[in-house]
Amino acid sequence: MHLVPALASTEFVEDPFAPRVGRRITPLRPADVPVPWYVVVDANLRRLEAGAAEVPLHLDTALALVLERELLRDRLSAEAAGHKTLAALDQVAAQQAGVRSPLPGADAVYLRSLTYGVDIGAGWGVVPRSGSEMCVSLPARLSARLLAAGWPEQVTIRDDLSAAIAFEIAGLCSGQTMSEWAAWTLREL
Repeated sequence: MHLVPALASTEFVEDPFAPRVGRRITPLRPADVPVPWYVVVDANLRRLEAGAAEVPLHLDTALALVLERELLRDRLSAEAAGHKTLAALDQVAAQQAGVRSPLPGADAVYLRSLTYGVDIGAGWGVVPRSGSEMCVSLPARLSARLLAAGWPEQVTIRDDLSAAIAFEIAGLCSGQTMSEWAAWTLREL
């Protein structure tokens, strides 16, 4: 029995009954409350899964990031210069210099998973066949916005994972969510 987690290597251990220990992962922001959503697997979700596997990033994380960025895109597209505004935000996010203030430990782990990927165990990236339903965990803070946008039927999952990761890193480094970071950054542009 271990009351205090010990640092352990994932390399071969002589004790065959020792638990396998991997890096800590956080599929969502540490402060986010995960809410189950059922989505129908389609070609867009499969492309997102392939992109997330390249990073590697948990599919729930990738989906949450892409959907939050899509909600921002939809809101900005209602304005006349929405496409130019999103491009300007992409440029600012790509030039993120780093953390402005010390991050709590859990946020630092989440940032590390966004920048260096996570150790995804067997079964994490498995998406069922097309047309079937799967359960994903998304942040509760996005629920009302997703329902208002008509998701899952009317929100398109685009292949903007790298841009969404950049947005999330910029928000996390400034102590905000992606949406908060975008709103404050737009005021400065």
